[in-house]
Amino acid sequence: MTNAQSISSSNRYDDRPFISDLLTKHSVAIKSVQDIIQANDVAQGICNKAINSERYDDIWILRFVLSHKGNVKSASKSALKTIHFREEKKLNEMGDMRHRIQNLGDVIDAKRFSGESLPGWELFNSLCGEHAAIQTIPDDNRGLVLFCDVGQIDMDRVAEEFREEAMMEYYIHFNEAVYQVLDGITRRTGRLTKYLKFIDMGNVQLRKMNRTYLKRDAAISKVLEDYYPQLLGTMFVANSPGWL
Repeated sequence: MTNAQSISSSNRYDDRPFISDLLTKHSVAIKSVQDIIQANDVAQGICNKAINSERYDDIWILRFVLSHKGNVKSASKSALKTIHFREEKKLNEMGDMRHRIQNLGDVIDAKRFSGESLPGWELFNSLCGEHAAIQTIPDDNRGLVLFCDVGQIDMDRVAEEFREEAMMEYYIHFNEAVYQVLDGITRRTGRLTKYLKFIDMGNVQLRKMNRTYLKRDAAISKVLEDYYPQLLGTMFVANSPGWL
């Protein structure tokens, strides 16, 4: 047993699949996607840059294969699209962004934070009430956990003040930071690690639900699903109102 396997296998409640098993099971599909990427001149040029030499490897491709249920054609199309997207947004040049994840509506966390905030975080944070979104890693060998009190997000003000372009920019960088956390844990533990969300609807009022914000949030999230496949593991919704 490898060190990576021994880290989590001692926990009988850890049912995350081993990366080594997934790579073996989907080796043919992964190799096919890799071949298609290398056959694309533009993508090959991007992948062969020194900064990207180890980024687009089999583990990176695995999430696309899993998301597209082994369909090589659709997984390749999505992977190529993502490579071009990352190059356009210069995401690979931004380095380690994991430390830039911040809570929303957390005064203590904001005062304690000394690094560079993600683009748009300050505005988004100003539109949220106390403890709107708290990010934590209870176990260093497991994934990132989000606790979100939806009622603490001022949807009317977000829709009015947080323009779509700025909101997209924030979501891109936030998802990149989350992905880096999960990918790092995945590679260190040898287990496929995903994001866990707890969404509390207890403080949500029907009159405070803003359709513009909800549609914008859903549209941006849908777009980014293609660029960050297999990011979300499970989402639990608590205190769901009867009218929802």
